[in-house]
Amino acid sequence: MQLELEIELSWPPSVLNPNIKAHWRTKHQWAKVYKHEAYILSKKGYRFALMAEEPINVHVIFYPPDNRHRDEDNMLASLKAALDGIAQAIGVDDRWFRISHEVGEVVKEGAVIVRLTGIKRQKARNE
Repeated sequence: MQLELEIELSWPPSVLNPNIKAHWRTKHQWAKVYKHEAYILSKKGYRFALMAEEPINVHVIFYPPDNRHRDEDNMLASLKAALDGIAQAIGVDDRWFRISHEVGEVVKEGAVIVRLTGIKRQKARNE
């Protein structure tokens, strides 16, 4: 059974941007918070085990909070903790993720939409 999962996350904390010089402990604390947010939001809609037998397509849409220039590779890097949280929540290794992305229009406070396709529900023992 093919499933689709769509998660709306807050804009990544600026400290997670690879170009920001911050103490490792500060980065770790914010990464932990952002990973937990992604984990909780991913668990909200899907409460059963998933499996990855083939790549999972992950399409990310960034809606920045303002018109400042941002490097797209840094935006993706800022999302690493969230992608780890999503993978943990759905019970797959993130090595199966095949990521594509785009940048949408500016929205107040920013947002990130993560859409996963190509995921399959794990069969129950009695199925």
